[in-house]
Amino acid sequence: MMARCSKAVDLYTDPPIAHEIVPKSGFPLRVLAPHHSTPRKHVYYDFTFAEPMGDLARVFAKEFLNFTETLKPGGSRTRFVQLQAFLRETVLVQPDVGEIATWEAERWKALEQQFSRNVRRRNIKDRSKKDLCYGAAAFLKHLQDAGVLPTFELSKPVKVTNSGKIPPISHLRVDKQRLELLSLGAKSAVQELESLTDVRDPIKIQEKIGRMRDLLREHWTDQARRVWSMFVDGNRLAENDANFDVDRFLTEYSPDGGLSFHGPWRRQLSSDTQLIKLVKRRYGGIIPAHGEEGSQLRDYIRDIGAARRISAVLHSTVDSITPFYGLLLNAGELALNPSSARTMTEESSANTDNPDVQTIYWDKGRSGEMYSENCYIEGLGGEITVPQAQSCLLAMSAPLRPYAVEEEKNSLFLVKTPLCTRETISVVSDDALVEGWKRSLNGHPFLCVYKILPMHLRSTHLYHKFLQTGGDVIEVNKLARHAWLETSQIYVNLNTSEFVAARDARQVQDFLLMKATPTRQQLHQELGLDAAVAKRLTVTAASLGFMGWDLDCGEQDRLSEFERWLITGEKLFIETAEVAAELYAFRNHLVANAHVLRETKDWTGTWAPMILLMNAALGEMRADTRNKGSKLAAEYELEYKGFDR
Repeated sequence: MMARCSKAVDLYTDPPIAHEIVPKSGFPLRVLAPHHSTPRKHVYYDFTFAEPMGDLARVFAKEFLNFTETLKPGGSRTRFVQLQAFLRETVLVQPDVGEIATWEAERWKALEQQFSRNVRRRNIKDRSKKDLCYGAAAFLKHLQDAGVLPTFELSKPVKVTNSGKIPPISHLRVDKQRLELLSLGAKSAVQELESLTDVRDPIKIQEKIGRMRDLLREHWTDQARRVWSMFVDGNRLAENDANFDVDRFLTEYSPDGGLSFHGPWRRQLSSDTQLIKLVKRRYGGIIPAHGEEGSQLRDYIRDIGAARRISAVLHSTVDSITPFYGLLLNAGELALNPSSARTMTEESSANTDNPDVQTIYWDKGRSGEMYSENCYIEGLGGEITVPQAQSCLLAMSAPLRPYAVEEEKNSLFLVKTPLCTRETISVVSDDALVEGWKRSLNGHPFLCVYKILPMHLRSTHLYHKFLQTGGDVIEVNKLARHAWLETSQIYVNLNTSEFVAARDARQVQDFLLMKATPTRQQLHQELGLDAAVAKRLTVTAASLGFMGWDLDCGEQDRLSEFERWLITGEKLFIETAEVAAELYAFRNHLVANAHVLRETKDWTGTWAPMILLMNAALGEMRADTRNKGSKLAAEYELEYKGFDR
């Protein structure tokens, strides 16, 4: 029998250009979305309705595919509906739409404002009105960034459209249904937090993040202390209970040594302490599961509603480890991924020469690299530190270790759930930990109105660092331990671009100077970088002392090498710690004085390009070289000449 030839089309061997006619579609403006299509199902967006716009309709179609590339198909369809509404209600009704390519910024601004007014008059839900306005503004902002439309002020703030990264907790919306259930005092606390929700004001956002992190720390500290007190006190009371003799109890009521019970045995177990002592002595500290020895005892414990209380004293459970997990993720100096915290083991901390300090180790799952940070053992003001949280987790999980598989025996996050048997005890799953997290925060007086999840805290720490340092992505990179500066830039770009209007262009431009995304090769073309320009930039930088520090570099002429790197891009030059130190220190010097430099005539032609080039150099070097350079710069206290206004 002959094999049938599949009619499936591989869309990725030759990705179609957005504005080309799609074969068999029959319409020049019916464009294929390759990122949302499969070999057997093609996804199209029909821009035929925009044909009166002429060539600009094809450009809009192409940019729409770029705009929605990172979204899921459902999100892209929503964006398409929003764009259709904007174009059909305002742009396509214009009598001179055929001359749309000549429209100025003021014309586009008036159309965007007119669309917002039209939407507000519609008889639809307020949420739908906001989505329409925000969606249209977001795409117009994308077109401005792509250079398709002139820059103009948007009447509505632009929300993050890229769902590839997680927002910080300061950007989470309030659940209005839950808000209505709160007390007046709790509602007032939420309103106070929301009054700081102005992304255009970094000071307010820093304050909001700081308050929310403090509230989370207090919440988890209280819960952790309660859990730890119950664990320690419960075990101590069980050990010191001289009135209950386990051996005598078993001899009298269980002739088979605990397999089954006879007589009035339930009346002899009058307290949790006695139950805990019996389970620890006879069943290895684990409440018997269904089908195991002692299942009679298990049924009795469940019937009197003591299973959860007793389990938290015997060993670690999902609910008992959650507050300590929250404290680990809320540690801003570590900025842990949820997976990095969950995979911590007994070897994740070690003593140092300083008795007050421990070294904390963790690995990033995807990269497989091991990272470390020194942390104080004792906290200030009763704060539970990372080493203390690890120590508590280690003690609570100890009774479960004999039953875990070999590769998980040292894990800090071993748990036994109600459905577990001794054979299925393992590291807590992500889903179970998230559910425990939700139960924990649902008990907070007012943070329960924010859907805070474990994944939000790392983004929060990185964004907070970005704001604290005045937009310094290098510092964000050091905290995130990313191999590439571009990765760190993604985290902050998604948040600094949110709620940005044209009136904030000056502030946004300062942020963009901290970007690491442009490479040196890209800057060659954008800055017109040739030998003459490279020479001028090098000489100007040298006048401030750049590359003039004696850092034991031998006979290397670092200034000439830097000039050559600007032209040729030879990476050998930038892969030394001494060069990295000067690049790091000089770049920070320029950023710190940007407010002065901006007022000089050399800003556009010299200092702004220099900052971008420094970012490119730091972005191209290895992460370990960059870190060594930053430490060397701090050790030598590198400084440079100031600037005259």
